[in-house]
Amino acid sequence: MLSYEKPLVRLVQQHKICDQLTYVFNMTLQGLDCILGKEQLVALEMTNLYSFSAICNLILSLEEGPMMDKILEEFHTWARGLQCWPINLPGFTYYKALKARGLIGELFDGLMEQRRQEIAEGRVPEALQTDILNSLLTVPDEEGNLRQDSFIKDNLLFLLEAGSDSSSSTLALVIFYIAKNPHVYKQILQEQKSILDEKRSSGKKENELTMEDISAMTYTWRVIQETLRLHPVQIVGYKKTVTNFEYKGYHIPKGWLLNWTTQTHYSPKYFKDPLKFDPSRWETRPPPFTYLPFGGGPHTCLGNEFARMSMLVFIHHLVRNYTWSLVDPSYDGPFIRDPVFARTQDKVLINVKQIITS
Repeated sequence: MLSYEKPLVRLVQQHKICDQLTYVFNMTLQGLDCILGKEQLVALEMTNLYSFSAICNLILSLEEGPMMDKILEEFHTWARGLQCWPINLPGFTYYKALKARGLIGELFDGLMEQRRQEIAEGRVPEALQTDILNSLLTVPDEEGNLRQDSFIKDNLLFLLEAGSDSSSSTLALVIFYIAKNPHVYKQILQEQKSILDEKRSSGKKENELTMEDISAMTYTWRVIQETLRLHPVQIVGYKKTVTNFEYKGYHIPKGWLLNWTTQTHYSPKYFKDPLKFDPSRWETRPPPFTYLPFGGGPHTCLGNEFARMSMLVFIHHLVRNYTWSLVDPSYDGPFIRDPVFARTQDKVLINVKQIITS
């Protein structure tokens, strides 16, 4: 399904995410408007909207509106078909997923045609010139050829999935853990207020976060790290051996696929009291390759830095504008997960109140 090439990896890694931070997230923060006027909501619905808006803006320069709504609707149908029996008959999930994929492709065709026309006429807005779609349409591959439409559409869909589902699931669980641990909320709020105070004192705009601000969110990031330890995005992964080697008396031939898991996250050997939610444990770094929320080695998750920034910005704006609590304070799981990915499907209900500042 996915034509994954090294040029795309370099393209995303070199993408000027930091330069677009203010523009991208000021637009996608409209996703938080869904909680205005609502006293009760499902955390995952809010984080889904935010994460999808963020990645759509980054790769397609799409803002909330009819086109994004159409893509999101078909995207959810397609995503449900990623882990199901491949029965291509009307009424079955797989059949619906294939149909949704075709419709998404048609929507991509329209966006690509419009962008190509803008490129040909030299009227692509500056903000759109650095998005992923523009790069895929204009940057040649290693052989100097422009990429085929099928490649572009495959990878746009891949990036939509990779950049939204995992972050939204993690953020929903962060909301849950903050609600369960008031002292965590207080420390996050204190950290975010300190960042705002520093911006005010230096005459900077409060709503325009910089990489310096992101780097200052030390405790907030520890909360996310601890959430990812308890609920890693991916439970298993695979690596292919590039040479023969020996391990604990076993001979592992070159070319074998090795399976790694995130079970080290729950080992008392590496994490004291491993089932306890404790962000303070991240004041020190764990041993190498015992914590693998984004994989490990030279082929870690392509979008881990984007995921980190998007989650930190979300929490920053959430805690400075809202307070929340669990509708059922005694709720403690169990969390419903996909069979392969540890993404929550839980509909954690929260009560939300907007902070009114004078």
